[in-house]
Amino acid sequence: GASDFKDSLLKETDRYAKAFVGHLLRFLVSRELEPADSLGIEKITEKARLYDYRLKSLVREVVLSPSFSGIE
Repeated sequence: GASDFKDSLLKETDRYAKAFVGHLLRFLVSRELEPADSLGIEKITEKARLYDYRLKSLVREVVLSPSFSGIE
């Protein structure tokens, strides 16, 4: 139920943040992600971790990332 889902989110915040970033990035760049994108996702979530994975920080870091801008 909802309580179990909340507990799961709290226990595995990093994992859920990476999944969210991956889905958001894939949507924004309009392509399937490649294995090389995993490093960018890792960097994005590391930066967002400083802000407790707040949605605003996740979106900001995706938009500011080289993966989004195509400059890598």
